[in-house]
Amino acid sequence: MRLKLFRAANMADAMARVRAELGNDALILGSRPVQEGVEITAALEPAATAPLPAEEPGRAELLAFHGVPPMLHGALVRRPLDEALGRALPFGELTLSGESRPLLLAGMPGAGKTLTVARLATRLVLAGVAPMVITADGKRAGATEQLAAFTRLLGLTLIVASHPVTLGRALARRATGTPVLIDCPGSDAFDRGQMEELRALAAAADGTIALVLPAGLQVEEAADLARAYAAQGAQWLVGTRLDLARRFGGLLAAAAAAPLTLVEAGIGPGAADGLVPLTPRELARRMEERLMPAPAAAARRPTRADPPAAPPSGSSMLGGMGPSPAAAARPVPWASTLRSGSADRLAPTGSPPSGQPNRPAPAERPTQASTLRPAAARMSQDIRHAE
Repeated sequence: MRLKLFRAANMADAMARVRAELGNDALILGSRPVQEGVEITAALEPAATAPLPAEEPGRAELLAFHGVPPMLHGALVRRPLDEALGRALPFGELTLSGESRPLLLAGMPGAGKTLTVARLATRLVLAGVAPMVITADGKRAGATEQLAAFTRLLGLTLIVASHPVTLGRALARRATGTPVLIDCPGSDAFDRGQMEELRALAAAADGTIALVLPAGLQVEEAADLARAYAAQGAQWLVGTRLDLARRFGGLLAAAAAAPLTLVEAGIGPGAADGLVPLTPRELARRMEERLMPAPAAAARRPTRADPPAAPPSGSSMLGGMGPSPAAAARPVPWASTLRSGSADRLAPTGSPPSGQPNRPAPAERPTQASTLRPAAARMSQDIRHAE
């Protein structure tokens, strides 16, 4: 209870001030005459605190299994798990529209940045929007060729711009209304020079950074990585390997430590169906499945009749841009192939030889100098180096 004094020329005026500030439920504890007139001591009884919901059965076991950091336990032990996650952690929708800033996908080597860029590009193309795809990774061997394997199938030109100056020049040619995806080189979050390079790329692009982080990392390590990338301007968190990892405490720790907004989840090898919006419900379902016996978990997984949620046409992912009627009617020849798996399985689908099953042909893997030359000539048509 907090006491408060009210003074006025007379009792009526003093009571009017009490009611105006504390309402009709104010308690009058006393009054006395003063030089100005009258003084009233009043207070407002604090509202009764609603009792906390009961702790969910088995929740402590679930949090311990996933290695959820102790700072989140209090927020997650009560209420249904999806509701508790939505209250405790920031979730959002990734905005990719022609009006949005370029999106830079950053993270440690091997986190899944290139595949995430390919998946986002595929999502846009299937919705009738052709994004500008740029690789800034001039360090890793084969990085350009890996992403070009996807952009070629999507009918896009991959732009190579590994320096802030060339990146700025490439973006100066951005057509109005074109979303931009930038694949950044893998970086050591605790190497000052590499972090300065990332910051320089983001500044040249005037873009936003999404940290790509694989599930299954040790909790403190994931939190340290999130803080390091947030210090460079990262705002979003894309979790990968949710189909492979057993424990998700690292993802929760990363989102809470920075904080970073959870937006997407890598859930499979496919380019068209391997990335879904990461919602509290999706994360809760996967956390609970990991603790279940295998048969029970399998029974709860989505089937073809109940697929993971995907952004609808015209969703905020596209900033309200849905496919045009012409784009919706035009088939994407590579869609079935892109759903089949990773880049090393991508190839045009066609009529199989008689008696042979219809399956994607293996991607070209030139190994001799004689085969590298024609392959390079073909690839040069799909890759443009920014000048």
